[in-house]
Amino acid sequence: MSTVALDQFLPYVLPFARGASELAATAEIRRAAIDFCQRTKVWREFLDPLAITAGNADVDLFVPADAELYEIAEVWYHDNPLDPAAEDQLRAKGIAPTDTGTPEYYTHVDDIFTLRLAPIPRISEAAALRVRAVLHPARDADTVPDALWRRYATEVAQGALERLHGYDDKWADRVKRGEYSNLYK
Repeated sequence: MSTVALDQFLPYVLPFARGASELAATAEIRRAAIDFCQRTKVWREFLDPLAITAGNADVDLFVPADAELYEIAEVWYHDNPLDPAAEDQLRAKGIAPTDTGTPEYYTHVDDIFTLRLAPIPRISEAAALRVRAVLHPARDADTVPDALWRRYATEVAQGALERLHGYDDKWADRVKRGEYSNLYK
């Protein structure tokens, strides 16, 4: 995945928020990109294939640099889609937490970066799981996917401008904030 630095958005923001610092503009671009990706779920990506270990239901997920996991879109065990299921749903289906077999379901545990498979895998396999994830920029991201910049630079800039014009500063304009808020929605 190719990326662009957040400062690539600055020409879409700074001319419309005269007086705003680059630091503030970059922070609001990041926040707007996070919000945009969470609302629209446009950043979907296949994570690297994952191994499963016999007797271990939990599988750790690894996302790209400068990204955070927002939600799981789909999970496959080889070519078979796994269904999401909460632990109480698994019990209702007659699957006990200690049952072993071929994984058919997944759930999240308290840590969003861990999937729990059910039944627990009976055999170890490399590259057995494929996960399609919905991502958003990390809170400390310096880059975003190139596609986000190419396709949605205006929308992200409008979100940043809405936030910047909400600042309690002499250059901020509440009327412009409302205008950008309407454009960003």
